[in-house]
Amino acid sequence: MKNQSAIQHAPSPQLQSVSPLQAPLSCVNERLREQVKESERARIARDLHDELGAHLTAIRMAVAGLDEKIKAGATNASLRRQAEYATSLVDDAGSTMHRIIDDLHPPILEYGIADALEWLAKSHAKQTGLPCACECDEASRSTSSIDDFQAISLYRVAREALNNIARHAQATSASIRLQQIDQQMILSIADDGRGFDASEPQAAGHGMRNMRERVRGLAGQLELDSTPEGGTLLRISIPVTAARITIE
Repeated sequence: MKNQSAIQHAPSPQLQSVSPLQAPLSCVNERLREQVKESERARIARDLHDELGAHLTAIRMAVAGLDEKIKAGATNASLRRQAEYATSLVDDAGSTMHRIIDDLHPPILEYGIADALEWLAKSHAKQTGLPCACECDEASRSTSSIDDFQAISLYRVAREALNNIARHAQATSASIRLQQIDQQMILSIADDGRGFDASEPQAAGHGMRNMRERVRGLAGQLELDSTPEGGTLLRISIPVTAARITIE
């Protein structure tokens, strides 16, 4: 196992940085566009839950009733198998629906970004078998520190980073840290994997492009520190908001 102490959640003089936007108006316009998208995703998630969820429940109840009737008075094994298969299809559809809802607007974010990241770390470890620690300081747990748009953007950056680690890093462990220092919210994701040369053009892959775009929309900074066989540290800092913007 590689030495995890080689990867620290701290700034590095060699960090590759994405500077804040120089044009505030451009940043505001991009942010507004993304907020509209997030609002629409939240609406679709609610519709999926309220409408599709209700229909799936009704279908499952009807199919289950058919199965009970068959069990009570029929011996046609073929019909019974068909009813059981239909029930399993509905169950699968329900699971898919909840996955889509989680992707569009993760319900866990209602409890705050700190709780959401802790849940993400546990869920990712369970799914991939890769241990993932999560540490959030007290200041970052304040639900008034960042608005809904900032929270869901940070959550998606963390999720993308963990997915990249699982796919590419060949790591034995990963970690997430969230800190609020003065007027900055700082998210760090580290792993002890094989790393890569951050100066190479292909370093823009591994989902980095999407993460950079999200950070730009938050007027933040993304810093990447990675060396071959030395693990990787991704550090995002964004300004905390003076007023909350809620995604309805």
